Amino acid sequence: MQDRGRGPSLNRWRTGRGNLVEPSRGGQPGTAPAAPLGLAACIRACIRAGPRGREPLCCPIVPNLRSAFIEVYVFRRTGRRAEFLCLRRGRVTYLPGVWQPVTGKRRSGETSRAAAAREVREETGLSPRRWWALENPTVYYDARRDDVLALPLFAAEASPGEPVRLSREHDRWAFLPAREAGRRFLWEAQRRALEDVRRQVLRSGPLAETLELPPAAKRAARRGAPAPPLDRRAPGRTQAAARRQPA
Repeated sequence: MQDRGRGPSLNRWRTGRGNLVEPSRGGQPGTAPAAPLGLAACIRACIRAGPRGREPLCCPIVPNLRSAFIEVYVFRRTGRRAEFLCLRRGRVTYLPGVWQPVTGKRRSGETSRAAAAREVREETGLSPRRWWALENPTVYYDARRDDVLALPLFAAEASPGEPVRLSREHDRWAFLPAREAGRRFLWEAQRRALEDVRRQVLRSGPLAETLELPPAAKRAARRGAPAPPLDRRAPGRTQAAARRQPA
């Protein structure tokens, strides 16, 4: 399989014994043994097959892969200590009473980073001053839909004195040290993400500098366009929610 370029179309590949196998190159069909591909090579073949989705991304041995959600680990610094924002889900249909970081769904045509900033505004009223994209996404299997989902993970630093204003989705909040926040979270993947923030962001150094995302003003300046206005509104918030007290 080619390492560069568009690569072969999926219709030139067939499945055999649970693997994609490359068609014969021996001149006549069947004159050379088929070479089985590993999963990584299979995924590369799927991605390279046809521009802009003319052919499906996933082949028969690769489950549906979606990236429709994001998670943001908002923290604030108090001296040399970092505390993470934990939100408790209110009287909602799915997982009521569960503590979690900021989570949300991407809108059509929205980038992951734009979705992350919007969800933080809507769910907390915060406007973090610094952002990082963590090195690895969270990947999990949704048995209800038979999908594999990949969640881009972000870390965001809020100003120490900035107030939290909850949306209707949550009823309590708390800034907690990483270990205590991890004890409140339901999912093991979220505890691992807290550790990733500690190692990749809070330690500073070259990795944190590389993962840090430039502010919107700097991105606009690079493109030669004016910076977009900062929208401090948080849709869905009510006055009663804004007065809710921390846990």
